[in-house]
Amino acid sequence: MSYPWYSLIEEGRDEAFEVYLFEHENSILPKGSLVIEQTAWKVLETLGPEVWVATYFVPDVDAIEKLRKTPEWKQGGSIPKKLSDSRWKVYSPGPHPQVPDRKLWMVERV
Repeated sequence: MSYPWYSLIEEGRDEAFEVYLFEHENSILPKGSLVIEQTAWKVLETLGPEVWVATYFVPDVDAIEKLRKTPEWKQGGSIPKKLSDSRWKVYSPGPHPQVPDRKLWMVERV
């Protein structure tokens, strides 16, 4: 599961060091996922080159409660998830100040 980190929730924005669009086939991540700090987010809109509106996945509590009443629950497997209602703009304003050969990425609530 991917969850935003504390400063995103509290302040509505933060920097990210690692952001990339995942374009591989046959993987555990869906093609086109936006990976932010090693967690997969869902791209909702592409606003420009390397500018996206995205959201993260959260546990689907209703689906989990239904699943708990079935024999499959004891078998393990993936926890049902759904998209968060929040939307986040992800973009790079330029080079990272401490690591000039890397981009600084910003994640902001929209």
